[in-house]
Amino acid sequence: MRQTISFNTKWAFTKMADEPPVVLPDRWIWVNIPHTWNAIDGQDGGSDYWRGTAWYAKELNKRDLPEADRYYIQFDGTNARAKLFVNGALIASHDGGYSAWRVDLTDVLDETNLLAVAVNNEENKEVYPQNADFTFYGGIYRDVKILAVSDTHFDLDSYGGTGICVTAEVTEDLRAKYALDESQEAALIAAGSPGARAGQKDVHTSPAKIRVRTWIHKPAGYLEVLIKDAEGNTVGKQSVPAKISQELTFFIDANLWRGTADPYLYTAEAMKAMQKIPAQGSTAFTRCTPTNRSAFRNTEPTPSTGTPITRAGAITRRSIRRSTTKW
Repeated sequence: MRQTISFNTKWAFTKMADEPPVVLPDRWIWVNIPHTWNAIDGQDGGSDYWRGTAWYAKELNKRDLPEADRYYIQFDGTNARAKLFVNGALIASHDGGYSAWRVDLTDVLDETNLLAVAVNNEENKEVYPQNADFTFYGGIYRDVKILAVSDTHFDLDSYGGTGICVTAEVTEDLRAKYALDESQEAALIAAGSPGARAGQKDVHTSPAKIRVRTWIHKPAGYLEVLIKDAEGNTVGKQSVPAKISQELTFFIDANLWRGTADPYLYTAEAMKAMQKIPAQGSTAFTRCTPTNRSAFRNTEPTPSTGTPITRAGAITRRSIRRSTTKW
């Protein structure tokens, strides 16, 4: 059973160190995570904000952790390069300011431990993005967690993922569903409410396929996967012998995701049979059709407005293909 422990509070911080400390420094300042050292100079409109290497340090006592077979530390975001030291020894490094990363601490933990993290946001030639119109805020700017798991667990060593990937696909186009020819479809799109005007069943549902792929470390027993709708009702269920990697497919009559008009989500829950749910992911079904003048979502004209933000992550992955939205 996976347990997650927040590791955000009371980190020692400095910009004046060159190497990892051997004891918890008493002259560094105390900060809580999320934290950035560019909170002020990074938003004053200039390009003179401080970029360099800063250090964070925090003690970890093994007796404070729940009993488990393995312990991981997870950083949801460190911008842009980071190195993790445990009791003075370099354990891991990570390049990339907008992706989560985690490290298996099990074999390096003593009863009392000092964790130190060096974070660097200097210009470099290796880490993407190389330039942008926003500040490259330095620091551990997203949550830090300790994950306590059994030997059999959804794999935490696979590219920063959670051990589960959910892919949603609308499997039937609207023209086939409503038995429309091309001119009828164009007229319904122009009307903006195809289901109601055609006198057909609800246009906002469609046959759909959900693929759930899992990765399990030391698989044992059975894997159970549930698909639940937005109301929490189970609309799909499979139980199979657990394997290192496997994919299960579900077919449902899905409510289509319609943005703010109806942000309908489905949830996939994966678990070792008879145990607490240790991994899950959410997904939605929609069809996006670009044209020269506008864009259509599920045949409804949809204005494209908004503000872009930089929050890409290794744990969540989004792509759009013609008639498919995937997470």
